[in-house]
Amino acid sequence: RARIARARRPRPLSLSSEIHNMLTVMRLNARWASGARFRREIPLQAESPLTRGLKALHDHLQGFCDIRDVDTVRYLAPFVAVVRSARASGPLTGAALSSLHKFLLYGFLSRHATRAREAVDLVGAGIAGCVFEETDSESDEVTLMKLLELSALSLRCDAGILLYRG
Repeated sequence: RARIARARRPRPLSLSSEIHNMLTVMRLNARWASGARFRREIPLQAESPLTRGLKALHDHLQGFCDIRDVDTVRYLAPFVAVVRSARASGPLTGAALSSLHKFLLYGFLSRHATRAREAVDLVGAGIAGCVFEETDSESDEVTLMKLLELSALSLRCDAGILLYRG
């Protein structure tokens, strides 16, 4: 019975996989990729703020076994930063939107979570402030569709009720 209860807890591993996915998408883009990383360690200060934010979150998660113990604003902020970055391409923004969508869909952000109101406001601000560098019309349309899906889900999710309260 204890094994079943443990299996149902959302684990930070889910967040880590989303972080790795984002970093992979970034490295596929020439702007974020650096061949130097194969020859030497790149100091964290020399990397982009978006990359630093994701890596810092990954390091922060090492001390947690249950995602409910992690501050929601802390783990949503790097993904929202990508969504709001004008330097991010459509596919990169789409990956960040997909990650946020998963977090809401899987119930990581509930109305009872730590700083839930600030977190759902952060997601809303990310949606409202979404900008991205155009790539091609097909992938840009996919990104816009993901933005619309996240908008709808942010209203329907458990924490969405907090958006309605002033």
